[in-house]
Amino acid sequence: MLVSTGDRAGMTQVRGEGTMADLAGLMRLPMWTQVIDRTGLSGSYRVENDVSNGPLPVGTDASSVIGPDASTALNELGLKLESTKIERDTMVVDRLEPPSEN
Repeated sequence: MLVSTGDRAGMTQVRGEGTMADLAGLMRLPMWTQVIDRTGLSGSYRVENDVSNGPLPVGTDASSVIGPDASTALNELGLKLESTKIERDTMVVDRLEPPSEN
């Protein structure tokens, strides 16, 4: 199972074994966006990688961050990120009411 942990130094550590879909789901935190697996790869892969949580807070010295950004880290694994727009189902809640007492 892939596990992702963050620390106060702005790093996300990804460790364990899982599918590409699992890795894509875990990369959502350091990427600050949805990541979707379109590799077509099946099976389980062992991953050990540290990535910096982007974007850096204002006033943070970039030299104090240890580790590559998420895009660079994925490139080091032989994976390529591609920005694209997709259609998604969305639920819009117009109004909420407390339950009745029946």
